Amino acid sequence: MIVPDSHPAIITMEQAEQAYQKTQQHSRVGQKAQYLLTGILKCRHCGYNLQMKSYVPRNEAHYVCSGRRQSAAFCGNSRHYDKDQLEEIVMQEVKETILDAGYLEEYYQQCLEEMKKEEAESARNIRLLQQQQRDLEERIDQALEMMLDRRLPKDKLVSKLQEDEKRLAGITDELERYGTKTVPNQRDLDTFRQQLNEALDQDFDIRKTALHTLIRKIEVDEDGQLDFDFYLASDVLASTPTAVHTLRRIIFQRKRQASRTA
Repeated sequence: MIVPDSHPAIITMEQAEQAYQKTQQHSRVGQKAQYLLTGILKCRHCGYNLQMKSYVPRNEAHYVCSGRRQSAAFCGNSRHYDKDQLEEIVMQEVKETILDAGYLEEYYQQCLEEMKKEEAESARNIRLLQQQQRDLEERIDQALEMMLDRRLPKDKLVSKLQEDEKRLAGITDELERYGTKTVPNQRDLDTFRQQLNEALDQDFDIRKTALHTLIRKIEVDEDGQLDFDFYLASDVLASTPTAVHTLRRIIFQRKRQASRTA
């Protein structure tokens, strides 16, 4: 059973509306070239974005390094990557890695095993943070009492009180992160895939927005090797369990090979 609006969408309503407005603008001014990967393709050699280079008479379009186009001395990557082939490879990678069952399940199983290994250390860290939290709360209460009783000048207490409150807020946030580390279940993954599938079935601008939400960057080298960095930033998938990953985002890499022309 699918409950409408029970999970946040892969893209927000604001993003969808912006993509729709772009589509309407395109329809008013005429047909415009549509390049799915501009902004997320990076040259591994120099780090610059890949941009489009078109040859209209032969109806050809390639992604090329923008750093190389500025100066051959700056970047040695002179390769031209066929637009249609590269975009097809990326969509196939999204299908195999994200949309098809298997890869994410295996990945999160590894995360779950890491969580279990770290449980003892996490428990010690939580106890330490809780003690620090209690100490700060007691010190803040004492400072407030001194201010009310005028035992010490107010100006001497305010800066210290503000410092303690800031530290307390940081400790509280850290404890909350420990409490929200979970691994998505199968229903979460299925819901996420359904939302992504629906977004990728929409018009070009919504499809591009969803793809750019999903992929942080794709690095391309001269030999056509592709490195994918995926960001699973949907709230449906909750928080990540490992310390090397940022909260509510999963980052992992996959590699594919793309042919290229000289």
